[in-house]
Amino acid sequence: MGRGVPRQQRESRQAPQRAHPPGQPRVAGDARLGYKKSILAVTHKPLRVVYAVLRDGEPYRDPGINYQELVVNRNAPRWLRDLKTQGWLPQD
Repeated sequence: MGRGVPRQQRESRQAPQRAHPPGQPRVAGDARLGYKKSILAVTHKPLRVVYAVLRDGEPYRDPGINYQELVVNRNAPRWLRDLKTQGWLPQD
């Protein structure tokens, strides 16, 4: 063991360490789950929604969507056309 390159020189010649080894998480919450756990995580939220719909007896309404605006945007051209054909609005 006494022969060869001194330890300090050997360590300086080695490739630098990566910031994160391959297959390891980049951040603390980025760890990979097992297959069964990932399936459970993906299906948990929709199952909760289905349960709430069945329990409450009301249709699902996404809190992030403005349903009234969607209805108006979809139907406004028809409403205006009907008002014009019935004489309530002037023709263009």
